[in-house]
Amino acid sequence: MKFEKILEKHYAKLNELDHQIAAFILSHKAEISNLSIVELAEKSFTSKSSIFRFVQKLGFSGYSEFKYLIQWDNHNNQTSSVISIEHVGHQLVNILNKTKQTDLPKLYDKIYNSQRIYLLSTGLSQQLQAQVLQRNFLKMGISMSLIPLDIGTHLTSAVIEKLEPEDLLIIFSFSGENHAVKEVLAIPLLKKIPIISITNTSQNWLSNHSFFNISTYIEDSDETHFTSSFIHNIIDFITFEFEQYLKEKMSARLK
Repeated sequence: MKFEKILEKHYAKLNELDHQIAAFILSHKAEISNLSIVELAEKSFTSKSSIFRFVQKLGFSGYSEFKYLIQWDNHNNQTSSVISIEHVGHQLVNILNKTKQTDLPKLYDKIYNSQRIYLLSTGLSQQLQAQVLQRNFLKMGISMSLIPLDIGTHLTSAVIEKLEPEDLLIIFSFSGENHAVKEVLAIPLLKKIPIISITNTSQNWLSNHSFFNISTYIEDSDETHFTSSFIHNIIDFITFEFEQYLKEKMSARLK
């Protein structure tokens, strides 16, 4: 069974620290089979005991058994599609360059000036991406509230219905065509709530109804590539850029 499927199966058992570990593994699967439990703990900013508890929650007897699954996972991925590290690096550079070419100051202004910011996700990978964004921005003093993973709950509906135009809704979605998202956004769209969407495809229903869209879609002459792992790189990039934005704001005030 693939790691992602096991993660989904045991997601209810996981705490915030487990989510942090899972997010790191999803973004660095190719490296994991070469890392000791201590090295993984250091790279994910957790501890050896946290990693051990995490793999046990997923049903493994220990870290070695967990690594075997990751090795098998990686081998299957390489067998189905052999992509060089150089090619992946090239794609990532293209995606970041494309992100730079968007009107990022417009994005940062909206985040900075919003009264309240809410994060909504449509799947497990997207939930982990949203949590990374939430943690990164909290370190800069920007609070973002995470709406529950199950977007069909009464709590989600209650939060969505109370959104005002001064608020901001950031949505993580793979395809941007999720039927439940279309339903839950009916009232926010009527109220003209600003929406920032982060998707793996560029042209979709959600991006077309967003104030701002970020995607990992890159098309070249040979094939089209899009992968959710690049979203984590984009989040890190936006975090760094927004930190510079805040420093410039502070400098302007002091003049």
